[in-house]
Amino acid sequence: MIIKSNRIHEANCFGQKIDYILSDKGRAKEVNSFEIYQNIRQPNRDGAVKAFQDNDVYRKENAAKKKIKNSIVCYHDILSFHLNDKQHLDQAILRDLTEQYIQIRCPDAVVFAKPHLHNKNLHIHILISGSDYKSKKLTRLSDAKWNKVRKDIEKYQKEQYPELQHSLVYQDIGKRKRKGKAKRKDNERMMRERGAATILDKDLMKKAVLDFFKIANSKAEFFNLVAEHGIETYNRTIKGKEQPYGVLCNGRKMRFSTIGIKKTYFNELDTKQVVEEQKKKFQTEHDEILKEYVSYRRKRPKEDKTKKKRRGRGRDRDIEF
Repeated sequence: MIIKSNRIHEANCFGQKIDYILSDKGRAKEVNSFEIYQNIRQPNRDGAVKAFQDNDVYRKENAAKKKIKNSIVCYHDILSFHLNDKQHLDQAILRDLTEQYIQIRCPDAVVFAKPHLHNKNLHIHILISGSDYKSKKLTRLSDAKWNKVRKDIEKYQKEQYPELQHSLVYQDIGKRKRKGKAKRKDNERMMRERGAATILDKDLMKKAVLDFFKIANSKAEFFNLVAEHGIETYNRTIKGKEQPYGVLCNGRKMRFSTIGIKKTYFNELDTKQVVEEQKKKFQTEHDEILKEYVSYRRKRPKEDKTKKKRRGRGRDRDIEF
């Protein structure tokens, strides 16, 4: 299973989070499913909210004593299973794995959990208090302990439910560390499997940018080709004028001059001319280059003007394999 953990810093967020887990905007109500209440006296929505609110006092006292600013109020964990294992999953298995995960991850915390069975990828939402029940001890984990939690629950899953063979993710963590080019290739492979059309390799991105510059007839066409293939650019203000300066690769900036494209080349693009007899050869080369990067080409969705983006909305989105 894929295990995703969101850290929530918003005070008094418990009602909102529990409502989302219970209903998923009304979709979760279509299917009856189990609910888990740990250290919650009244096993219902209001009882869960009250239990989290009452227990949050201990987290606040800990933060005040240690002078921790913006401490973690709660954790919103999600356990997601591969689509190919859906036929082997039922509520009894999901409940057992959820209870086992809670015992490994946070046996003494206030916890509310419920699966979402209406999606194609079955997954379970788990809300965990920022501190243990009636205790100032925080439920945060170090990276080493977090990796151990994921491996331990996956080991349990493999032993008890070997039929869930497509939902094994963490069994090789820590066995070997891949660096440099091998690591980049691994990252690129994982992004491919998740459907993200993004060029991650630095050398490949350099080649793509040079190729697009070579076949573009104008500055606008060049930047259009770059954007359509998932390459993000950035500008820089020079002498009061904003100018294109480079591209972003793995979150790091890479100048056009580093790639081999000088500033003056952009002005030459708009005056670029192709002799009539060379047009056919140029078109062939143009098509071959675009074919090489077809897997990165992005389809532009139709713009929905009725919906506006809001910050923080991505935290509760369902994750998939």
